[in-house]
Amino acid sequence: AMTHQPTSSHVIEGDPSSWKTSYVENATNLFNKDVPVCVKGGPDGASEKIEELTVRILLGLNKTKQHKVLRVQVTSDSDPFFFHSMEVSEEEFQSLKVEQSILVDFHQFPDKFIELLEECVASRGEANPRFLAVLRLGAEEGDDSALGVVETNKFKHLSHISLAFRPGDDASIKKYLAARLMDVKGERDVWRRSHGDASDELRDARAAVEAAAAEATAQREAARDAQAAAQARLDELAAKLKRSALEELENTKT
Repeated sequence: AMTHQPTSSHVIEGDPSSWKTSYVENATNLFNKDVPVCVKGGPDGASEKIEELTVRILLGLNKTKQHKVLRVQVTSDSDPFFFHSMEVSEEEFQSLKVEQSILVDFHQFPDKFIELLEECVASRGEANPRFLAVLRLGAEEGDDSALGVVETNKFKHLSHISLAFRPGDDASIKKYLAARLMDVKGERDVWRRSHGDASDELRDARAAVEAAAAEATAQREAARDAQAAAQARLDELAAKLKRSALEELENTKT
């Protein structure tokens, strides 16, 4: 999982067979974390296991740039072809709101959904987690899946939400991986620029330290020279006083 969450991520839409038939959008990255997910179902039907899956929530615009679109992507670090996603526009959300008995509007929904996912993250490692994300796979390959969040109390299991997802086909996985590659390249460029700035600062700091050291050395040498000159003058004065005293003593004897 990422420790640094960029403020935006690339989304590629359109026909992935050619770059000319695709378009790229910068969507706002609302959530990007590893979440413990109970994966159920699938072709074998009986499997059920807890996996760490990456959940990304992006808020962007549709192709016409007229309506906002919320995209949710579920991926696995251990399987680059594991990809389940859903997207819902402001208009489509009204149907989802009625279907799921959701009380908030489109703009509030991402925050509330993220709160549920954060509860799942906070319950990680518990023997009986209070909140658990559940991904139900279709019985056949290519069938729709569903991602939900279940809260367990002493009385019953409460399903807070269940969103219909599509498993990735070749085209959607290709677009997702291409977008992630663009994200990584963008992060690399940012790192290079910041690293370059840090190198410049380090070089300037090193030059300042070397200049200060040289100045300190020069001051020590100047002080040593001044001390030597003062000592020489003292020695000369002492010698003169000694000669004067001897001369005065000789004069006294005569």
